[in-house]
Amino acid sequence: MASSKLIPASSSSGDLPPDVLYEILLRVPAKDLCRLRAVCQAWRALTSNPLFAAAHKSCHKALLLALAYNNSNGNGVDIMDLSGNVLKRIPSTEPEITPVDNSGNAVVHTSDTENGTRVLPTHLDLVIFTREFSSVGLRVLNPAAGATLTLPTSLSEQLARRPRMQHFSEVESRAFGRVSSTGEVMSIEPGSITSFNLETEEWTGTLRGPAPVFNSIQESTVLSYAELNLWLSLAELNGCLVTVHNVHSVSMDLLFLTDIENCIWVKKYSMPSHVAEMHVHPFLISDDERILFKHGTRYLKGYDPRNGTYADALEVRDSRSIAIYTGTRYWK
Repeated sequence: MASSKLIPASSSSGDLPPDVLYEILLRVPAKDLCRLRAVCQAWRALTSNPLFAAAHKSCHKALLLALAYNNSNGNGVDIMDLSGNVLKRIPSTEPEITPVDNSGNAVVHTSDTENGTRVLPTHLDLVIFTREFSSVGLRVLNPAAGATLTLPTSLSEQLARRPRMQHFSEVESRAFGRVSSTGEVMSIEPGSITSFNLETEEWTGTLRGPAPVFNSIQESTVLSYAELNLWLSLAELNGCLVTVHNVHSVSMDLLFLTDIENCIWVKKYSMPSHVAEMHVHPFLISDDERILFKHGTRYLKGYDPRNGTYADALEVRDSRSIAIYTGTRYWK
């Protein structure tokens, strides 16, 4: 499979034999591979070779799904393709976190089946998951290596002073972040978006949401924040930040951020009332242009904007506990 003929014989790649270097670079995601081309002329020549490009593309095919499984034999994460084939099952081996009450006393311990795995809705080459009865404790899974890292469970000083959250926490809204050391409260308009840089761990300002969303909020003065939380959500579709404006039983609009500097949003899809159900969230546009939705049942729904059809697309165990996996298919 690998071929040292793709690497110039006069080149030097340190102590790595050509075939080993080929196999390593073959596993690197395309985004990182572009940066590695600048390492040396030999790496640029290899990664620019059409034969290598074809081999790399075959190893990094369509997006995969990561979803939780929970049964009498245990729990963990499955990696599945969009045809429903389970490519790898990764049993959960992380240590248990015993739930406690507000006084710090351990509560009744639940079985692994009851305290099941929950996958957070990420779009990464890693999988973030937690447990049903200890959702403050987050784990990071590398499916390619099969290794799990448990993140620290300690809270910041500001959050530690608040009543403790137990059992069923809204983990999607508390997955990452850091409370400002100044304790300053950020105030923004409803419908706006606050952005957080995970690399610098800093808040980077407020992004004004789409004009149609602001107009709708202003016209609906009776809406509470709880109702707005059901109407509005964010998604990543085709590499773009998308505001999902779901007016239940009326319509669902997907507005794509096409220019972040000038804050330009473009409405690319508007779906009819039978799609605009409560707790229905778009999370992927497939190669055949269907928009896939998760909505808490055993099926992912698919909407085809070309003919307006809306039907079951793929059977899963629980479409709420699902993520998109963008990593390699090489397994250890």
